[in-house]
Amino acid sequence: MSGLTGNCEAGPKKTVRSRLSLAVTVERGPASDGKDITLPYFIAVVRDGKILEKKEFDIPVSFAGNQSTVSLRTPVRLIDVPASPDLQQTNYTLKVGFQLSHEQLEYNQTHLRPAKFTMHTN
Repeated sequence: MSGLTGNCEAGPKKTVRSRLSLAVTVERGPASDGKDITLPYFIAVVRDGKILEKKEFDIPVSFAGNQSTVSLRTPVRLIDVPASPDLQQTNYTLKVGFQLSHEQLEYNQTHLRPAKFTMHTN
């Protein structure tokens, strides 16, 4: 995932509507023999550390000819959550990630170093 864009606004029937789209850059590995792959990802709605809802989506990726890298953007996804009377108190978090199989998760946990992120504020 190379980027995430979105916004929140008042939604229908006392909800807060989030619009979310991912930018993804995919690199075909040397062992890949296919031109088309599908990357599953999820968006989860979390409140107080508990997942309230989770939806899975697919990102279809096609490599043309000998192309090794593809950059694309997912369709905009709409997520509605119940709003508090004071919209500033509607404290939901959206979590986004690739949906991994158990085997992929195990591999990542044993072979990859965790990513370190820094928060920048304006």
